[in-house]
Amino acid sequence: MRILKLFLLLHALVSILAAANTLDVYTVDVEGGKCVLFVSPSGESLLIDVGWPAFNNRPPSTDRILEAVKAAGLRRIDHLLISHFDIDHRGDVPALAAKFPIGHIYDHGDPSTNGPGPQPEWFQAYDAVRQKVGHTVVKPGDKIPLQGVDVQVVAAAGKFIEKAAARRRRAQSLC
Repeated sequence: MRILKLFLLLHALVSILAAANTLDVYTVDVEGGKCVLFVSPSGESLLIDVGWPAFNNRPPSTDRILEAVKAAGLRRIDHLLISHFDIDHRGDVPALAAKFPIGHIYDHGDPSTNGPGPQPEWFQAYDAVRQKVGHTVVKPGDKIPLQGVDVQVVAAAGKFIEKAAARRRRAQSLC
């Protein structure tokens, strides 16, 4: 009986250690929006985009994201990256932050392309959250510090890292 218990204990430990060395990727169904959750081998998390806010009888994507982060065993979202400010990507960050801790937010800056000035109402609420939790405006070539994973920004605010831009120009010249 002791040998069986020892075997089961060792098996459980090996399973836990093996699971700890994986990069887990969760795609969250946010009804046409985009949302991906990465959990690195170190247990750090990166959520890319947050789907839709609630509107016209559509439930917010926040609840589905919460299901995914809880299923992943997370206590917080370490890094939140908003790829761009279309409604199906920016969703409702304030609602998500009110229900689940967020460590740091990354995006390409303010949505206004005409410089400083009045921002949309949704942005004011979003900006209040990103100022509270911490915020980084990413540029091409920047790295997002997800421990155990190399995450590099290839494009931001319509600009590309030079290597990617050169490949893009070569590909376009062949068209």
